[in-house]
Amino acid sequence: MRAAALVVGLMMAQLGFSDAATRVETTEGPIVGAFSDETAGVRVYKGIPYAAAPVGELRWRAPAPHPPWHEAREAVEFGTPCWQRHVTGIYSRGPVPRSEDCLYLNVWTASSAGDKAPVMLWIHGGSFEIGHGHLEWYDGTDTARDSIVLVTINYRLGPFGFFAHPWLEGEDANGNQGLLDQVAALRWVQANIAAFGGDPDNVTIFGESAGSASVCYLQASPLAKGLFAKAIGQSAGCFAPHPTLTEDSPTGAPSGYKMGRKVVEHIGAKDLDALRAMDAETLFAALEASDYRVPYPAVYVDGNLFPAQMRALHETGKGSQVPVLVGANADEETALFGELPDVTRGELVEQLRTESPANADALIAAYASEMERGPRIARDRMLSHRLFAWEARAWARSAARTGQPAYLYHFTYVPELPEYGRELGAFHAAEIAYVFNNLDRTDWAVSIDDREVARILSGYWRNFARSGDPNGERLPQWPLFDEQNSKALELGARPKVIDQHLKDKLDVIDAFYASKRGG
Repeated sequence: MRAAALVVGLMMAQLGFSDAATRVETTEGPIVGAFSDETAGVRVYKGIPYAAAPVGELRWRAPAPHPPWHEAREAVEFGTPCWQRHVTGIYSRGPVPRSEDCLYLNVWTASSAGDKAPVMLWIHGGSFEIGHGHLEWYDGTDTARDSIVLVTINYRLGPFGFFAHPWLEGEDANGNQGLLDQVAALRWVQANIAAFGGDPDNVTIFGESAGSASVCYLQASPLAKGLFAKAIGQSAGCFAPHPTLTEDSPTGAPSGYKMGRKVVEHIGAKDLDALRAMDAETLFAALEASDYRVPYPAVYVDGNLFPAQMRALHETGKGSQVPVLVGANADEETALFGELPDVTRGELVEQLRTESPANADALIAAYASEMERGPRIARDRMLSHRLFAWEARAWARSAARTGQPAYLYHFTYVPELPEYGRELGAFHAAEIAYVFNNLDRTDWAVSIDDREVARILSGYWRNFARSGDPNGERLPQWPLFDEQNSKALELGARPKVIDQHLKDKLDVIDAFYASKRGG
């Protein structure tokens, strides 16, 4: 069926009927895409609205259905990214256009209705403050050539997507609006992906950094249950204690209302109506001119998406119990923490004793070798392990404890960048271009080993999306995670199994969080 449909589509395109070749009927109305790779039959549909524009009275509400349309809608241009800061440095996207009308997704497919191809839905990172779903690295052409339907999404960011306040009590969203957008995108996929040749019963959600944390949140939330079948988390999770709307977290992360009041204070609005009436540019500029920054993560136990702490939802089965593939990179900190101030050994020790009196000595001992290289190196590595490696192991443990297959990785391959060479090591986000097999869409120096790493990572990820097991032909065996021996796979040009991955360090961080939780 698929081959015949593609042949007919290609013939019609050659005869000038390109609209018919790429036309798809969605629940809102018909759309017409374009060929991303006509030879392989890969079609791309850009800028499909999955919810109404969250503007005016819809600002800070749960996403509403998009109004239907009747004439064929062209889906050939990406939707405008959501409002966000412009950043410099390695994660700069340049002067990104911005709009509140940003709830769009993109689909790449070489499949036709009825094919039931696996589906992968990508959630971008960016600390819940920056990013969009159509970065060149995320292009889905190569994924679709491999008979997988790829979806990428935008979701509300910063003060538009993570705003909680007493003024919102009784409304349908109080904080976590950006995560509700992600749930809406998944519901759109359930309703529509079969028309693109995808299988709604075989959807894998995957993401990096804040996108990885989002995957963890979606797996925790009862509202997303049944909307996906597998989960991949790259460099972040949601197992540390979180603040609620009214209470700070045990580790000091501010409550939702505390942050919301700060937003209102900087903007100077008298009430919610005034906040909603203010144009987005004025609102955002007022915050940019202040000292306000969205804390990471700006996600709260809100009683709606999260009726309890995310860790508890994972472990009690109130969320989605699905196979997981999770991990972190060896040098997450090198590109992330450059703006942090220097620290002396004495200052670091005092900070640790203040933050965690019961665990300070154990932390200092676990990071003794890093401390010898310098207290800043030790501090940055501790922070990196707390945010990324510990979260990955906690996630794998939770899946294993609830009887789900779990695969843990440690990415160590070092790419060569134009401005930095190899000095950043296996930095935060370094794996993304390899996962998508999109090295030709980077400006990196690409070697034979780079090509091999891309083959290996894209192979593992796509195998997992198909079956829940990353293993397959011409790939080194990746063992299941087991809590007793804590096996991880070191990912590089020549993968190898690691026993007791970072055990001495991560066990101490376990004890730190246990002390904060009270057990």
